Amino acid sequence: MTYEEIRDIDPYIRMMRVKKTYGLTGKWRDLDHVFTYLVSGSADFIIGGVSHTLTAGDVILFPPLLTHMIIQRDQQLLTQYIFHFDFYEDKRRTAIPNHDILGSEDENIVPQKELLMKNEAVISHFSEELRQEFMHQYLMMRAEFMDHREGREYFLKQYCRMILAMTLRSAEPEKMDELKNKKAWALVEKTVNFLNSVPVDEELSNDEIAFHIGVSPNYLTKSFSECLGVSLHQYIIMMRMEKAQKLLLSGKENITEIAQKLGYSNIFVFSKAFKRYLGVSPSYFIEHTVNIEQENMSVFNHDNKEVN
Repeated sequence: MTYEEIRDIDPYIRMMRVKKTYGLTGKWRDLDHVFTYLVSGSADFIIGGVSHTLTAGDVILFPPLLTHMIIQRDQQLLTQYIFHFDFYEDKRRTAIPNHDILGSEDENIVPQKELLMKNEAVISHFSEELRQEFMHQYLMMRAEFMDHREGREYFLKQYCRMILAMTLRSAEPEKMDELKNKKAWALVEKTVNFLNSVPVDEELSNDEIAFHIGVSPNYLTKSFSECLGVSLHQYIIMMRMEKAQKLLLSGKENITEIAQKLGYSNIFVFSKAFKRYLGVSPSYFIEHTVNIEQENMSVFNHDNKEVN
């Protein structure tokens, strides 16, 4: 993607979000472009088997349909400024709500004119001076997005163009390094897809998982460590703890019910595992994270609603 290519774009901002999380782990695939700026914390963004460790001041811009994983290895607060957008406003697409399309095989949902990035992510690092300018641009853009004042769409397009130009100016010059073992990454992706398809409370050993994938347990665990930097066992725990946080903050079930839902024998075993992973008890987490979750809201354009 070049300056020349974005000079005449007519962007449409579908959704804006300030996302704050602890221990984020997951896999995503979006129908639109996703701009992400890290305000605080760090995480590994894994694309096609290549892992990029991003920290505060870093930007990653995903094109539509690009499957990626995010793994937060520490337990610090990860704050992301995010917005979803199309390069060109199209009435047929403005009515589409923002939602993850992981698992969808329909490649025709994204028109050709939206494929300027050629299925490659852009990674940038903002200097201290540029961070201040970006923060100003993003917050002004978010204010316009929420207020629905006259001239709103004009200002949103201008802010989007400015932020994209800043991102290109600071983009890493080198191409992403190719993963040495493409076969290992394909295996990891297959395993992650399988784990996402089974109930979260289902107890599966490495041997059982390897049997479903069709490889030896040793090769599977080795591939996981090489590609993701964590063991298969650690990744499963991370998935459970991510689910546990969402359930705790939903307020729909108590801690005992959540422990059972996640496959723990009792609340004490669950609490011990949760504290080992996050450093605090489930009850402390609920008490001190409600305010963060309230800030962790998405704002959508027009009548679009979030689809979980």
